[in-house]
Amino acid sequence: MPPNRAERARKKRVLSVGAFYALFAATIAALVFGSYHFGRDTRVEGQVIPPPGTSLNNEVWLVSGGDLWSEAGGVADDLARERIPLMQEIQERQDHVQRAQADIASREERIRLIQEQIQASKDKIAATVKESRDATQKIWDGEGARIDEEYASQISQLQKTITDRAKSLNLKFQPDNTYQSPEVWANAYRLALYEVPASVDSVKEHQWLGDQMKQWRDFLKTLDDRKEQLREKAAQLKLAPAPQIADLNAKIEELQQRIDSTTAEEAPLKTELQQAQTDLAAAQASEANLDDKYYKELYDRPAANVTKRISLKTNGRFTWVNDDPFAVGEKERHYWIFARATRADGRQYWALYPFSIGQNNLIEMYVEPTGFVSTKAILRPNLSPEEQEQ
Repeated sequence: MPPNRAERARKKRVLSVGAFYALFAATIAALVFGSYHFGRDTRVEGQVIPPPGTSLNNEVWLVSGGDLWSEAGGVADDLARERIPLMQEIQERQDHVQRAQADIASREERIRLIQEQIQASKDKIAATVKESRDATQKIWDGEGARIDEEYASQISQLQKTITDRAKSLNLKFQPDNTYQSPEVWANAYRLALYEVPASVDSVKEHQWLGDQMKQWRDFLKTLDDRKEQLREKAAQLKLAPAPQIADLNAKIEELQQRIDSTTAEEAPLKTELQQAQTDLAAAQASEANLDDKYYKELYDRPAANVTKRISLKTNGRFTWVNDDPFAVGEKERHYWIFARATRADGRQYWALYPFSIGQNNLIEMYVEPTGFVSTKAILRPNLSPEEQEQ
């Protein structure tokens, strides 16, 4: 007998409940499986924050950290060993340069002092010549000026005497005023005596004129004698400093010879200094290039110790899932993570962190800017912190 409607409904409910529980069991099993396989993986979530002024590479690396530090230290040791003889050479070159500079400086100072003595002698000559010239000029400004004044007074008086006498005798006395000379006046007086009034004794007048001219010539001789005495006195004053000036000129010549001798000594010293400076620059260049050689060697070390490369996002985030199964009884593994940041001029900064992780554990890691060290500090640990950052 076929089942009735109530039996069919009951059977349908039983099947629905069975399907529900079967689906529920499958869902629980899937969740358990997913939880086991996807919720309990061994994972590192990290963030790298580079030092200011640097940019990160696009990866961080798992490296054999002990080996990397050991190799980096070995590179620094090799650099230090190779630098020692270079630094000794640089010091020797610097000492050589300083000695040559000191030798040249001492001779330059000697030349300067001699030049001061030469200038002092030249100043003394100039002062002596000026004193002599001033003393000579004082003679002409004093007694010489008085002689000129006497001459002017006497010639003026003679002209007045002749003119007044000719006028008193009504002579036709007509001298040429172009020439102010006693001879001109005397000739004009003689011509006037050819036509004289009857009351005038021309012979007596010729005698009077002769007396006047003789007095004038005697006066001129007296003046000439006085002027000659002044010239002799001036000449003596002018010649008086000649021995002193000769001595000073001889001293200047001797001092100049000393300058020439010292300058001749300087020539090979300057050549020596130039060569010493060239040698020092070459040694310094070799020492400077030494760093480039060892920087290249140092920068190759991390890549030689890489065990795992992990992509780094532009914001510095990274994720690493350790999919290498742990052995039975293995509880924890130890790693080193290496991050690198680069300055605009190519200088690298390194961060190397050890960490440990257990099976199915999740750890978070932050590499802070203070965790980075300049590769210059690795290569040159003896420099000051300020020099290491240069």
